[in-house]
Amino acid sequence: ILFFHLINSRLFSIGIFPWLMIAASLLYFPPAWPKQLFHVIKNYRKQGFMIIAGGILFSVITLFLLDGIVVVPFIIAGIGGVVLIWSFFDTYGSERAGSIETKGLTSILQTNSAKTFVIIFVVIWMLTQLLIPLRHYFIPGDSNWTDEGYHFSWRMMLKQRHCRLRFFVYDPVTENKFELERNSISWDACENLASPEMIWQYAKYLKSRLSLLDIESRGMQRDAIERYQILAEARTSLNHRPYLLQIDPAVDLSRQSYSLFRHNSWILLQSDSLRILKPASLP
Repeated sequence: ILFFHLINSRLFSIGIFPWLMIAASLLYFPPAWPKQLFHVIKNYRKQGFMIIAGGILFSVITLFLLDGIVVVPFIIAGIGGVVLIWSFFDTYGSERAGSIETKGLTSILQTNSAKTFVIIFVVIWMLTQLLIPLRHYFIPGDSNWTDEGYHFSWRMMLKQRHCRLRFFVYDPVTENKFELERNSISWDACENLASPEMIWQYAKYLKSRLSLLDIESRGMQRDAIERYQILAEARTSLNHRPYLLQIDPAVDLSRQSYSLFRHNSWILLQSDSLRILKPASLP
């Protein structure tokens, strides 16, 4: 499991998924594994040293896989390495590593109040795992396009999007408008901003950075920055289809909010984008 997900992390651009799967694999271990592992590290010096060294080695591997330190994968890889080496000693070692008895959990669960709590927790957990992934069926539009309800919805590897993105600063009082050039603010990451939520977040970041720009040369006043709007012209291609407007270009993104459970009106549905591309007056 460990090597499978490490290879996935290296070969595919699937973000945090392989690392969460490595961490989730610990759910299949006996409940007492943390105590057993601590027992080995504490009482078996040679084995404990090699177990810790295995954790460090796998943490270092993430530097190669991710081209630098990323905190969550770095920690998970270390834990994965520790558990892997410990499992090896536990299976093939001359002494069973960590064969200690753990009491307490079984006796605690024998009380009626604890059983009731566990049942309630399991029911809530199962409903959460069922209903949240299905929320995209209750949000208008194709979630592959809008990204609304897409996360945590069992929908993987269904889309590839490319975005042509431009940001503008607009003064609603004077109607002065200018484009934010790439060399004015560092936004190389815009090449990867194919998600409306990420574009919205970046628009808010740009608004906070306006005071650092030479906006006077563009006819803007520095003391009026608060009223200026950040507009985005985002043309997105879904699965190599034609580029369509994904975000309403007349909406000030810096003053919008984003909901995870309903449609955000500033995100254009594909049907709306097609009408913009092909007005009703055309055949």
